[in-house]
Amino acid sequence: IELQELYKMYESVSNEEAQPVYEKWLKDCQEIVEPDSDDVIAASRLAVAIQELVQRYNADGIAIACFTLLKELGTTSCLALSMLNDSENYIGACEGDLDSAVTLLMMKALTNTPSWMANPMIEKGNVLKLSHCSAPLIMAGKSCSYKLRSHHESGIGVSPQVSLPERMPVTITRIGNDVSSISINIGVTTDTIYTPTCRTQLRIKLDSMTDFIENLLGCHQIVTYGNHLKQVSHVAKLLGLKILN
Repeated sequence: IELQELYKMYESVSNEEAQPVYEKWLKDCQEIVEPDSDDVIAASRLAVAIQELVQRYNADGIAIACFTLLKELGTTSCLALSMLNDSENYIGACEGDLDSAVTLLMMKALTNTPSWMANPMIEKGNVLKLSHCSAPLIMAGKSCSYKLRSHHESGIGVSPQVSLPERMPVTITRIGNDVSSISINIGVTTDTIYTPTCRTQLRIKLDSMTDFIENLLGCHQIVTYGNHLKQVSHVAKLLGLKILN
């Protein structure tokens, strides 16, 4: 689907139509840091347009070219993707990452819970730090507190800074190699030490950082709360995917 189709839908969404989404994000927000009300309403209008686009094509989700959109519309899709991943039936991946979109869809179908797509950073002591600007608000079966921030890289638009649950098991997955392999890693979330990078951040203690690095199938990783190693391995075998762990 060409971005221009989404742009036309965005332009047709009025502030009034976006008001319920706008109010939803402001209702439980702890703090609005950089954005103003115009920024939030613009991101809410885009969320409505993306939802309508997904429904128009009877799609399971979207992998959107968000940096192109950000430059051309002057707003962000972070709120829209967060809402898709929080929903019961849809998923949303950013940066046009189809591998992550497929992985998000598989993990939602398998666990019936939202997952989070994030960038990995390696720290000492087998600690993996993950960060991104489009986290869902429901993780580990409960609503998380959040602030509204600007998009980290550009400083524009609106992104949620979500406080994700600590000291809980997580499963980190990614399908790759032309949908022939899947990496699976199990870890435990630790304390969150905030640094100047993408808005939502999470640190995870892994058993082996070496295994994680050797089995990487791409940058973005998909984080799902809970230890789902057995279930994911079973599904991977049914789908003919090579398991890397």
